[in-house]
Amino acid sequence: MAKIARALGTLVLLSSLCAGAATHAGAAEPAFMRLGRQAPPPPGYLALCRRLPSECGLRGASTDLALAPQSGTLRPTAAGFYQKAPEIGREAYDWKAALGVVDTLTGTDSLPPPEQARLPFNRRLLTELQRVSRAVNSRISATSDMDAFGQEDFWALPLTEGLGHSGNCKHYALEKRKTLIDNGVDPAALSIAVVRTPSGEVHAVLVVSTTTGDYVLDNLSPWVVKWSQTGYTWIIRQGSGQPLAWFSVLT
Repeated sequence: MAKIARALGTLVLLSSLCAGAATHAGAAEPAFMRLGRQAPPPPGYLALCRRLPSECGLRGASTDLALAPQSGTLRPTAAGFYQKAPEIGREAYDWKAALGVVDTLTGTDSLPPPEQARLPFNRRLLTELQRVSRAVNSRISATSDMDAFGQEDFWALPLTEGLGHSGNCKHYALEKRKTLIDNGVDPAALSIAVVRTPSGEVHAVLVVSTTTGDYVLDNLSPWVVKWSQTGYTWIIRQGSGQPLAWFSVLT
């Protein structure tokens, strides 16, 4: 009986240690991102929304889509589009503030992050995400905006728009988003995010939210992994179902 008691005590201790390890691992690698304050979208993305409103969840053609000066807030108009609020202006996107992961909006204009839509996770979904990510990665040759399009910060879907087979991180992400939506994936579960790589480069990826975590489709990797396993510093991300509402990512 004494041996049995000691054995049971050992099992209880091992169980406690394993539970503690699992809890610690979970804390170190959270499955889901937490979003903070609203942040201005990249200006190149807004230019894409002017050119291709449907890619940003807009109907028809928008003629006055721009960052609200200072706050960066986008206001809905009667036509269902977003246009700048009547404030005195900031001319350029404040990347310094965004890269510092500080609140870029102040006052009552800032929106709270929306509740995130999530896809039911299963092996079939992961296989499809991997397939789409690798397929798009293989169809676009990485190059600069200037070399591919003749201008900086040019957001586009080069394959879809017939602009060739060259581009960089944001073009991969946009094409993957469109492909998944065309395949029946809920757009509200897909979002573009801007990160900083370990080498310090600003980089864009596609995030797919599922019931088991946020997964990343990345042109720098053939694998689809959880956001916390990328090694990136997360800066801003689109809100669920709100392509024009971007938010800081809390760490």
